[in-house]
Amino acid sequence: MRAPVCKLEVLWIELPEVLRSGLHGAMESLRRDGEQEGQPRYSYVYRQSGNTGRLYFIGWQVQLTFSGETKLTRIAKVNDSRVGALAAVAALLDPSLRDKVSMYKWMHDMVEGGDDLAKMWLDRVSTKHIPVRCAKRPE
Repeated sequence: MRAPVCKLEVLWIELPEVLRSGLHGAMESLRRDGEQEGQPRYSYVYRQSGNTGRLYFIGWQVQLTFSGETKLTRIAKVNDSRVGALAAVAALLDPSLRDKVSMYKWMHDMVEGGDDLAKMWLDRVSTKHIPVRCAKRPE
């Protein structure tokens, strides 16, 4: 039996350029002012500080509330806030990516499949109509 995946260990630079540039506009709509831990801040991407009482930074968690639900769903834990923002946008565009297992598999598939697979996925989802939830929230 495989151990559960706790954190998505994908680097920003490993993701296909086609995917990064294809979702750039939507990611920018999630951008918030300032930085935290030396990284850009985004809606839906929150600082993960470990167990209660631990004050040190251990990464980012990506959480969204999907229509018809009342509680936050964690879809990823990542080291780079940009990877988290990309995961949030992908989950808003593609309902099949709204859980950690599916998101982690998709991210690893994107890294392995490169620009060709990323282009196929982008063609399948409608990036022309980014969901309203991607609108920049007031501070």
